[in-house]
Amino acid sequence: MLIRSKNKMHIVNIENGVVSAEGDGTVIFRAGKIRIVLGEYSSAKKAFKVLDMIQEVYADEKVVEYTLALQENEFKKYDKRSTTVCSSRDPEESCFPDAK
Repeated sequence: MLIRSKNKMHIVNIENGVVSAEGDGTVIFRAGKIRIVLGEYSSAKKAFKVLDMIQEVYADEKVVEYTLALQENEFKKYDKRSTTVCSSRDPEESCFPDAK
């Protein structure tokens, strides 16, 4: 999931690192030796609220991904079924040859 820093200078993929809040109200993204300040807030409480919002959006994204995967799986099952359209108007001709 991509998130953008408060000053709009950075976009980071949080899948590649860790987002954390520090006691001084700073929200940081870390990945290896990379450290990016995503935002500075007036209190730790506000920084934690930002983390809560990121977590909520991330969880919602995962629910959507899971739901789409389930729907795709159901579509693949349906797509594998044979669907035959019968256009015969002749009562002597059966659309279902095994039914005789």
